[in-house]
Amino acid sequence: MADAAVAAGKGGEGKADNNGTGSNGVGVGTDGGTNPLGHDQLGEPQQRRRMRSESDGDVSKKTITARTNMLGILQTKLNKIKTPIKGQKPQFLKDISTGAAVRCLCEIDDTVWVASRDGTIHVRDFMSGELTATIAPTLRDSKQEHKFFVNTMFRRALHVWLGSSDGFLHKYQIRHQYDGPSEYVSVNQALVHSGGILCSASSDEHFWTGGQDGQIVQDADSNKKLLGHKGWIRSLFHDEELGELWSCASDGIRIWEVPLLESSSEESRFMPKAKKERSGKPSEPLCLLKVGEEHVWCGCSDGTITVFNRKSKAKVKTFTAHKDRRPISCLEMVGNSVWAGGSMSAISIHVAATMKPAGSISIPKGTVTCFVYFRSRVWVGSRAGKCFMYRIFQMRGQRMSFRRSRTSPRNGARSGSAARSMTPTAPRTSRRAEKKWRRGSFADMVKMQDPDKTKVKMREKETQTDPWECPNCKRTMEDLSALNQELETTKLALDESRKELKEARIEMDRSAMELLTAEESLEAASSRAESLEAARAKAEAAAQAALDQARRLREESERANDGFKEQLARRDEEIRRLRELLAKAEEGQASALAKARALQRSLDAKAQAEAEAAEARRRRESEEKEARRREKEEEEARKKREEEEEAGEAEKIAG
Repeated sequence: MADAAVAAGKGGEGKADNNGTGSNGVGVGTDGGTNPLGHDQLGEPQQRRRMRSESDGDVSKKTITARTNMLGILQTKLNKIKTPIKGQKPQFLKDISTGAAVRCLCEIDDTVWVASRDGTIHVRDFMSGELTATIAPTLRDSKQEHKFFVNTMFRRALHVWLGSSDGFLHKYQIRHQYDGPSEYVSVNQALVHSGGILCSASSDEHFWTGGQDGQIVQDADSNKKLLGHKGWIRSLFHDEELGELWSCASDGIRIWEVPLLESSSEESRFMPKAKKERSGKPSEPLCLLKVGEEHVWCGCSDGTITVFNRKSKAKVKTFTAHKDRRPISCLEMVGNSVWAGGSMSAISIHVAATMKPAGSISIPKGTVTCFVYFRSRVWVGSRAGKCFMYRIFQMRGQRMSFRRSRTSPRNGARSGSAARSMTPTAPRTSRRAEKKWRRGSFADMVKMQDPDKTKVKMREKETQTDPWECPNCKRTMEDLSALNQELETTKLALDESRKELKEARIEMDRSAMELLTAEESLEAASSRAESLEAARAKAEAAAQAALDQARRLREESERANDGFKEQLARRDEEIRRLRELLAKAEEGQASALAKARALQRSLDAKAQAEAEAAEARRRRESEEKEARRREKEEEEARKKREEEEEAGEAEKIAG
């Protein structure tokens, strides 16, 4: 409540009360009389300020501004922001540590899923950033540690799909709890790409994933692929109205007609990457974003953004987002503007309608990897292992305020006749310069609510009047108390509405689950009917084919029978001819056998004669040999006798 008091003070700074009281809360009567404590207790500076306030007359009226749980301090804070962004002003709220580089962000219900480089996913509240759950996807069949991280996420019905760096697609189911946070259960996982999954796009009936293998897969079906890119698929965008899918890779942008019935490599339109610029680097497309109903923005590697017409596919405009021409790897639609970031800490902001720059901001640390926008929050992921949360304020020319209307003292009205009203108040157009905020006014009301939060530096003067002795401040505090009571009542009603909304959401999720189950059963029934119809058609075709085949077989059998008869006749004729030949052969064989026998007999006789002659020659030779042997033996015996006789004669002579 102390903050509300300060807010009220800053919302109505520099304005005097109709009672004649200045913004510092010093009491001055309606008749110009003295202060209840006396004019002698006021210093000269305060008297001069009071005199200037009285001279201003009726131009000052006190206003306590309230706008969606905020008071006048909102406008003051917005005016102090230095970033000149037309139509909106971002306010840095906090930075949230994730432990590793942020790969992607996704808004699920009232939470944001933050996928980091270490493989974990942090589920945090989108508005406050509080951690509600932590998810660590794993492979069910893996027996050893397998590290991977998530590059893309998207939601369909009650399921969240995660595309990982190893080519797997993980499916998680959202289970809403009545009295607690939602649960996220792993349902299934499938290997879709041979490389990592980098991007995705989805519709009510189908989804597509692009990977490092240069392929685009529909519904995780390996039989439904889009082939044609020669590099990594960087980004996908589905145009549901025209039934087209935009994809960008290092070779350019291709536009495909979807959904697919089978794999295809023919695109409906191909826009190659731009030629080399002055920097010497080719302009490769890195990201795609639909802006409005007519344009598609494409961030490029040379720091430029190319805008295409969504229907004619013509190039509308090309402009540089950053002066240093760093790559633009992520785009996000934030309200009526487009945020562009990449390998740098700066984020350029452009007006979506005119494509003109509206300003820029820089994150405190690291380079930008991704954006996500929901309600009034923008989450920015960085490679420094942190997420930076920004709040977006939409600036309007007219605002709702609580106005305390009083009649001017010069008209003789009493100070107590005050009427509260809620009316839209237009910005003041008075030529009079607005008074600066003076010390010792609403900052002192903080002391009445919470003395610990009092700004001491604003009450250094000894001549300052104590705030609780000012009746004007008392009335203001009563008004603030009433506002606080209304605020508490509104908060209670809001809590009840949130509870009812949560119950309605659970019921809606249950109905969606039942509808999804019914749709699945209907699809299964229709697929079964289609399969039965196809089976019946296939059976009819098979029966007709069988009949045709039987007819062909009968005709072929008849032709074969006629041919067989002809073959039998030819065979009988051949047999008869063979028998005649056989008879002739037998006669020739008998004559030949007789001749052979006669020849054999003559040959046998001749052989026998030759054998007898040989035997006679052998006998003669043996007899001649025996005679020669005998003659030789007789010669040897004769010589031996002669030698013996000579030896005997020699002995006789010797003797």
